[in-house]
Amino acid sequence: MIEDKSGVMRAIIEPMRERWTPPAGANPDALIGDMVADLKGFEESVLRQVFEVVRRNHHYNNWPRAGEFLTAARELTKDDLPPPSDADADAAYTRKRREWAQEQLLQYWSQAWNEGWVSLARDWLSGPGYGESFSKWPIHNWKALIRRRAWATGEIKGDVGKAV
Repeated sequence: MIEDKSGVMRAIIEPMRERWTPPAGANPDALIGDMVADLKGFEESVLRQVFEVVRRNHHYNNWPRAGEFLTAARELTKDDLPPPSDADADAAYTRKRREWAQEQLLQYWSQAWNEGWVSLARDWLSGPGYGESFSKWPIHNWKALIRRRAWATGEIKGDVGKAV
């Protein structure tokens, strides 16, 4: 395993610089840093093979993305993967948080539907004087709204579907 950037420089970066140009508007040092960070755990012999795989499949005049090299390296060493990077952990965490948020949203939406909040909002929006302010709501709507909130927070028990 190589732990410094010299192996990545010899096997990937130098041949890449000989064949292709950096992408327009990109920071070459940052791109090289990304490649070194992603590939530093692989053996230099594997990196040489990785470069040949990417070279054969790359169809553009600018540098391949770091992900192309990383994908090729993972394919060549399916059993000897280096530990996942911080970027992989961040992506997994972000994906889990997004899934959690979607589940919460679905749960709240179904709760609002089951408790009648959706029909209450629909009635308000489609009632006479579309878009009228809450201050013009009849008092029984306010009482129902307050009762539903109390039921949702656990302050009261029982059926809240009936008008107060």
